[in-house]
Amino acid sequence: MRYHGSLTLAGAIYASLEVADGSPFRTFEKEREQQSRAQTSGDVRQIAKATQNALKAFIADLNRFSQSQHVVLALDVVFILPFLWMVSTSLKQSEDVFPYPPSFFPTTFLWQNYPRGWTILPFNTFLINLPIVTSANVIGNLISCSPAVFGFARLRARGRGILFLTLLATLMIPREVTIVPRFLLFSQMGLVNTLCPLILPAWFGYAFFIFLLRQFFMTIPTELDDAARIDGASSLRIFFEIILLLSKPALATVAIFAFIGNWSNLLDPLISIRSQGLYTLALGLNLFRGQNFPQFNLLMAVSIITLIPVLTVFFLSQRLFVQCVTLTGMEGDRALREGRVPGRNGRFSVFSSAFAPHPPPVPLLPQGEKGELERADAPFPSPPLSPLSARGREGIERH
Repeated sequence: MRYHGSLTLAGAIYASLEVADGSPFRTFEKEREQQSRAQTSGDVRQIAKATQNALKAFIADLNRFSQSQHVVLALDVVFILPFLWMVSTSLKQSEDVFPYPPSFFPTTFLWQNYPRGWTILPFNTFLINLPIVTSANVIGNLISCSPAVFGFARLRARGRGILFLTLLATLMIPREVTIVPRFLLFSQMGLVNTLCPLILPAWFGYAFFIFLLRQFFMTIPTELDDAARIDGASSLRIFFEIILLLSKPALATVAIFAFIGNWSNLLDPLISIRSQGLYTLALGLNLFRGQNFPQFNLLMAVSIITLIPVLTVFFLSQRLFVQCVTLTGMEGDRALREGRVPGRNGRFSVFSSAFAPHPPPVPLLPQGEKGELERADAPFPSPPLSPLSARGREGIERH
């Protein structure tokens, strides 16, 4: 059995790769199953042939797998190369930025470029202004978009589809077309040279975020809303206690998009702000480039400092991106199957009574002297209805 040790080694390599289902090793898996069946038969020739076929399949699949990994690795290098060039340039001397012949690595690592570049301009003031604008935009987008999305996705109204199509049509309008009208509007309101032009538009909704949240809200089962309404819940209570709690991944994705988009926004502050004390980091970098054009090493050092929050948010929020793509209402389906509805603080709200399994019907005895139906288990009186369930029953009887 000269191939047995090689097949064992191939199995160990395959296990160490930790490839998931649907991997390029399907042929090897099939051949290894046939080799296991041949071992049970006891035929030495069949075992040797099946083992040899399994090894050939493993080598072929491993080549395909390595080629695909090489392609992915090459793409990673292409995308990360500009960032690596920024890091390398930020540690060079000013005369070594564009040497001939070109050199990627610095001859001496000048870590003092980072404090030097940060102190040339008042970047501390710019760093204070930018979180104010960014956090106000994130909160404004979440507060303004969520109720509108609830109306488009969960409420029935005449003309709802036409209004939503009109909203989507605004996405086809280039942003540059609205620059002059917005500047004139804020100029007439006396808000130019303040942070208000950078904050106020987010509190009136953004079409892309509304579209993104609506697609997620549509995947949440409507049976949750119906059961809550039977228990007497209003639309606002359904929105706050059911829809928002099940839409945390989508809301987090909107917050991340708003954060990244406003952190690197240059066009709006460039048009609306004139005082240097109100500049953001993007405007500060633009001013730095104009005043210190030859000093690319200091410019790259400050750019890397401004990128640190964005990179931190991106790496910490990768799980939320994946959840927003993969969940798509699965949490609501799971709650519906398990007979529960998420509530505050990780518990479950009063609406879960509508999803609880109904007890078997209790046989009733004939009417008593008072004309009331008596239960067969009379010694154990039935518990009274909860106030919420009573209100729900009154609402059903009234309608």
